[in-house]
Amino acid sequence: MKFRINAEQFKKAVAPAADIALKNVLKDKNNEAFCYAKMLTIEASSTTLNIRAFGGLASVTVKVRDTEDYVCEESGVITVEAKELVKALKSLPPAAILSAFGDDYQLKIFLESDHEVFAELTTLNINIECPPLPRKFVHEATVDRDCFIRGMKNVAWAMAKEEKMFTYMCTLFGCWTNRMSFSAGSGGRFVNFDINNCPSIIAGEHAKILFPRQNIGNMIRAFSTVDSSTIQIRTAEWNSSLGVPEQIVLKSSNIIMALYGTEDFKKYPDLDTKLNYDHAYKISTRCKDWIDVAKAIHTTRPGHDNRIHNTRITADILHGHFNIRTNTKKRLKRKVDFVLGGVIANISKDKAYQPWFACNSDYIEDIARRGYKDGIMTINFDDQAKLDDIPKDKPKQMKPVLITYPIKTNKDGTREKYSVFFAVSPKW
Repeated sequence: MKFRINAEQFKKAVAPAADIALKNVLKDKNNEAFCYAKMLTIEASSTTLNIRAFGGLASVTVKVRDTEDYVCEESGVITVEAKELVKALKSLPPAAILSAFGDDYQLKIFLESDHEVFAELTTLNINIECPPLPRKFVHEATVDRDCFIRGMKNVAWAMAKEEKMFTYMCTLFGCWTNRMSFSAGSGGRFVNFDINNCPSIIAGEHAKILFPRQNIGNMIRAFSTVDSSTIQIRTAEWNSSLGVPEQIVLKSSNIIMALYGTEDFKKYPDLDTKLNYDHAYKISTRCKDWIDVAKAIHTTRPGHDNRIHNTRITADILHGHFNIRTNTKKRLKRKVDFVLGGVIANISKDKAYQPWFACNSDYIEDIARRGYKDGIMTINFDDQAKLDDIPKDKPKQMKPVLITYPIKTNKDGTREKYSVFFAVSPKW
C-alpha cells in the first residue's frame, strides 16, 4: 500500500475512527476489551482512502475521495494501533504532504518535503470488518447538522451515569418538520431542549429515537466538524438472515457511523404531561441569583454524614422572595428575589401563606450550573404541604417541579426552549 495525502486531511479522517477504537468500547464481564478495540484499518484504493474502526458498541467508516490531496499509488489494506497513529500525526504541520507506505510488517510515514521517515508503526495481522449496513430502515430523517449537535450537547449532561439506572442511560431524540426535541434524565430529574424553526429538516414522518449513552460523545465529536450542513439519521431492526444487528446509522459528508445496543432502549417516559402541566405557582427569578445559591449549597456538603442532602425552597409571596435552606448540620439560609411582576400564585390562599417544596440539592446545583447563566427562569411548582394531608398508608405523589427559561431566538432564526423538571423529596 502506498499513498500521498495532506497531513491535516489525514488527521481529520483518523480522529473519528480513533475515537471509536479507543473510547467507550465494549467490554466483557472480565473487563476485557472488544477484539477490535484500540486499532483501526486503513484501506487505500484508486478512488478512496477508507479508515475503519469497530469498538463493539459502534463502528465508523471515514472516506477520503481521490483529489489533489489524496493520491493512491498502490492499493492495499493495513491495520495499526489507533493511539500510535494519532500520536505520530499530532505534531505535523497542517500544510504538510505525507507519503505513506505499508506492508505486512510496518507503516512508514514520510514527509514529502524532506523524504525522511517521520514515523514507523507496526502493522497488525487483522483486517477490521464492520457489521453490514441495513438495506431497509424503520425511520429515516435528514436534519440540520448544527441544530442536531447543539441539541445533543445541551442535554448530554443529564443522562444517568450509574448502571442501576441503565434505562435512563440514553438520550431521546424527536424530529418533526422544522422542529427537533432532545430529552435526557436520571429518573428523578429530566431536561428537555426544543429547537423550532430549524432549517434543512426533511422528515418523512415524525420519529422518536433513543440514542445509547456510550457513544454519544464520539458521535458529537465526529460530526461537529464535517463540511455538510445536514446529517442523515436512520434506524434499522435486527435481520438475522443478513446478519445485520439493530442499529442507528448516521451519515454526513464523508463519515458513516453505526451505533449498536439500541435493542436495550425501547421505552422512555412521556415527558409531555410533565412539561405541559399547569402548576399552582409560577414564580420568575434571575438565573444568575441561583449561581451563588449553588455555591453556598456546595459548602454545606463537607461533614454532612447523612446520605440525603436536601434543599427546601419556600416562597414568601408577601415579601417577594424565596427562602432557601438545607437539611445539613451546617445550616444554609439564602434569599432569592422574585422578578417584579413575575408571580402567578394560587389565589385561594391567604397572601401571607408561604408554599414550599423540598428536593435533592443536586437538582438546585444543576439548574444553576447547567441552565442559562443570564436572563430569567420561572419555577413552576405545587405546594408540597398538601402531602401532609394524605394518610401514611396512601401513596404520596406530586407533580415534579418544572424550571422553564424564556424562548431564545438565535441569529440563524432558530428558537430554543429549555426546560428542567425534577421530583420533590418527602424526606427532611
